[in-house]
Amino acid sequence: MIGDGGPQLMGFMPKKANHPQPPAEYVDTKGLASIVSLAAVTLKLMRQRGEGPPWIKVGKVVRYKLADARAWMDRRPGGGEVAR
Repeated sequence: MIGDGGPQLMGFMPKKANHPQPPAEYVDTKGLASIVSLAAVTLKLMRQRGEGPPWIKVGKVVRYKLADARAWMDRRPGGGEVAR
C-alpha cells in the first residue's frame, strides 16, 4: 500500500542481522588510520608491501590489535633534538 508508511511499517522488510561487534582491543583500517593519523589507503599500501603494523583478516575485514599497533608505533624512529 502506497502512502501508508511503506513496507517497513507493514512488517514486510527483513530485520537487519544483529552482527556482533569485534572486541574493543581490535580496530578496522579506518579506526587505526584515525588513531595514527594516516590515511586508510596508506595502511592498505603498507599491508601490500609487508610494512606497517601486524594485522589479521576476519572474513573480508582487516583488523588490527591495538596493542600490536602501539608496539609498532613505539618502534618507529623518532627524530630531532629538543630545542633549548
